[in-house]
Amino acid sequence: MRRWRLYYHAVWYTEEGASLLEGEIKGLAYEAIRHGAEQLGATVLAVGGTNNHVHVVLIIPPRIAVSDCIHELKRTSRHTVNQHLGLLTRLRWQKGYGVFTFGKRSLESVIEYVQHQEELHRNGEIKDYYERVDDGT
Repeated sequence: MRRWRLYYHAVWYTEEGASLLEGEIKGLAYEAIRHGAEQLGATVLAVGGTNNHVHVVLIIPPRIAVSDCIHELKRTSRHTVNQHLGLLTRLRWQKGYGVFTFGKRSLESVIEYVQHQEELHRNGEIKDYYERVDDGT
């Protein structure tokens, strides 16, 4: 019997930092991220963010490449929001993302960090290393 538990914290931003993730758009995007992960066999433990970026805490099985998982979550959420709302301004994600691994002992604090993003940003209490992303090149 195989046993694994791989925890990841992923973050990505809207294209050009556009402030689009509010109200119904945010709810649709977060739900699509959860659904997309479930379809892949991954498990979302928390989703949070601000109006221009998303943080996701998830468990990704070893059979799925992390880059493939993040790509699919971004694709699914973008498609869902744009299909449902038919916005004049379309939701687009930047090309890159950040992803960090952590152990079970850190799980509670990472989930807390993700769930309280708006408050942490408002109070200037963010952890820079959890906010970094690559440029997608």
